[in-house]
Amino acid sequence: MLVEFSVRNYLSFRDRVTFSMVASPDTSLLENTFEVGDGHKLRLLKTASVYGANASGKSNLLKAIEKMAWLVRFSAPVGQRGDPTGIVPFLLDPATEAEPSEFEVVFIAAAQRYVYGFVADKERVHEEWLTATHAGRKTRTLFERHQGDVKFGASWAGGRLARAELQETTRDNALLLSRAAQLNAPAAMPAFDWFWRRFAFIEAARRVGTAISKGMVDPASPLRGQVIELLQLADLRIDGIETREASTPSQAPAPPGGVPGEAWEALQPFLELERQHIGLQHRRSDGATVTFDLEDESQGTQRLFALSGPWLVTLHGALVLLIDEFESKLHPLIARHLVRLAHRSATNAQVIFTTHDCGLLDSGLFRRDQVWFTERDPAGATDLYSLWDYKPRRDENLRNGYLHGRYGAIPFVGDLSIGEES
Repeated sequence: MLVEFSVRNYLSFRDRVTFSMVASPDTSLLENTFEVGDGHKLRLLKTASVYGANASGKSNLLKAIEKMAWLVRFSAPVGQRGDPTGIVPFLLDPATEAEPSEFEVVFIAAAQRYVYGFVADKERVHEEWLTATHAGRKTRTLFERHQGDVKFGASWAGGRLARAELQETTRDNALLLSRAAQLNAPAAMPAFDWFWRRFAFIEAARRVGTAISKGMVDPASPLRGQVIELLQLADLRIDGIETREASTPSQAPAPPGGVPGEAWEALQPFLELERQHIGLQHRRSDGATVTFDLEDESQGTQRLFALSGPWLVTLHGALVLLIDEFESKLHPLIARHLVRLAHRSATNAQVIFTTHDCGLLDSGLFRRDQVWFTERDPAGATDLYSLWDYKPRRDENLRNGYLHGRYGAIPFVGDLSIGEES
């Protein structure tokens, strides 16, 4: 479960900003929240939406979370000595261009509250840390890394030789947590598994989402019927789904970076990706059915298909799903329905998405602490803040307030005239 995420000096984020999924004291719409067990006395949000003008940094927030997860998963097993880390600092300030970036996340896994973070630039990792806290107990430092020196806490399992091997074999451009997972270090596995098994990142381009959804509609999938039900929101005439091998088989691709490892492993027995052909069956007026290729369906139906698999996997598997441009090509009522599904979920699933859909700014759908905004300052740096900071009334018209600039995070639209005489 994601508690909060902080980032500094990465892409459009110059100063440290913190995104939190901790529920405020607000008692409205408690079904949009869930209580963390195991004595942590913490209530978290099921969903969060991020609004802002174009180029304000909304997508960069999700990219920052994805970059952190990618480096944990792959910096040790995939990277080589000398490879760049892919970290891009805030480039609009000469002072920050030469400084490293910082990432930190707080999450709940294996009944413990973890704090994990690192400081790195495009060439190397400068600092890295991991702590764990059982409810009601003192926080334990698992390891602290500063440049080439690593200090392990007393609760880090393994003898002196194992610790020495981990320290000596962790490259400068790789995360120690990533390398520790390669060596099956017991103390690292709960934290690593959270990054490996809990995240999915879906972009508007749909490739990753479509791949997951193809696996979900295989006849062996227990979620096939639910995918069809979601597609019927877009077109009531959809009566079923046909799957078959494409006429020209292609080599099965490697796992997309945004697919969580556990989900990918679970889908392997029947996930065919590009080799699998999807057709949607429609009812004719005479009661018979005709099959249309997915590619021939409307853009809205294709988008809903790409979202349906990840959405259902997330709700059933209690994952953390990140979606950029959530409302893209979706009817507003369908978007609201998907959000309500997440709020009614009995699992601890969490969905975080960027959007321009002001129709979702509804106090009957979202709590005030579930709405976030991004805004660029005059220097081009992104600020991130919550609607809760403005303390709007519970019955306030959030949509009108946002469009009228009450909360900021809207574009400046000047008096532009084209083809008119001045």
